[in-house]
Amino acid sequence: MKIPKHVRTAAELQAFLQQDKEYKDREQQQLTEAEAQAAARKVEVEGLEAELRAANIRVDSFEDMNRKPDNFKAGFPIILRHLECGEYSDLTKRDMAFVFATKDANEYWNKLTALYESTRSSKTSPLFMEGLAQALAASYREPEIEKLIELSKDRRNGPTRMMLVYGLKRSRKIDVTELLIELADDPEIGKQVEEWLRERKISRP
Repeated sequence: MKIPKHVRTAAELQAFLQQDKEYKDREQQQLTEAEAQAAARKVEVEGLEAELRAANIRVDSFEDMNRKPDNFKAGFPIILRHLECGEYSDLTKRDMAFVFATKDANEYWNKLTALYESTRSSKTSPLFMEGLAQALAASYREPEIEKLIELSKDRRNGPTRMMLVYGLKRSRKIDVTELLIELADDPEIGKQVEEWLRERKISRP
């Protein structure tokens, strides 16, 4: 599709695209696919959300757990059990893992770690690992620091380690300078680590 020279502003571009049949057909297809995914997702999590409501957790969606409704901590073991059964799409499992990205979920840290480590050797897409990495980075406390460092160095965990390192970087409990310098040469996350070193005005030896 060639855009005419007279189209210069964002408004003019949008007006031009709305007149283009190919663009409109593609936009409609994307909308239809999004609606189908939303409908499938709703059916997929019906059982989980029914269990949460049965536990007196007032949610319209399991993602509402992030708003910390009344009795929300009772939802953690329910969601974890559903995560461990694995009968969900990777996107849904990622979003379920996001629920644990809070210090309130710390008591489940070891179980989330086991899931994270087992997921890297499966054929699961990186989406689930991303959710688990975010949960681990947000929910850890001081006793888990050494394990989190170990996970961040393990290249089998792929680029999701960036979230682990970011969680460590925010900690006031440890000095992560040595870790950042070590990871600066990492082929997957080194570029971002270099930026963090520059932000801290740390020179590599």
